[in-house]
Amino acid sequence: MFGNMSGNKWGSWVMLGAILMMIVGCFKFIAGIIGLFQHQYLVQSPSGHTVVNATGLAVWWLVVGALLVFGGYAALQGKNWGYIVGIVAAAVAAISEFFSIPYSPIWSVLMIVVYVAVLVAFMRAPAQHSKPAKAGKKR
Repeated sequence: MFGNMSGNKWGSWVMLGAILMMIVGCFKFIAGIIGLFQHQYLVQSPSGHTVVNATGLAVWWLVVGALLVFGGYAALQGKNWGYIVGIVAAAVAAISEFFSIPYSPIWSVLMIVVYVAVLVAFMRAPAQHSKPAKAGKKR
């Protein structure tokens, strides 16, 4: 289940990052579903005006949430391509959180910190998992 993460010092960080990514992906996916049915849930400003199209933002969070869950699961399996999907998804989600800062600043900053932690763990993971090169035969 956990790929080849058990033998190195970054394995537990990668596992934590993958699990966090899957949990946050579920949150974003649920927020996207809620946003599809309650248009002012995601994008109502303090003055009461809708700033962006809530349906578009809801669909965006559905896609990002699905990518986060998918990338986290693949990384948990120890797939190298899962780390790439996870890095891209976490970077896109972190950048997307900047648009939510005016509406929920504490939660958005907390989520950006989580995404950065996932990025650090995943950027170290493929280098730690790669197999060493075979040494040439000595005569």
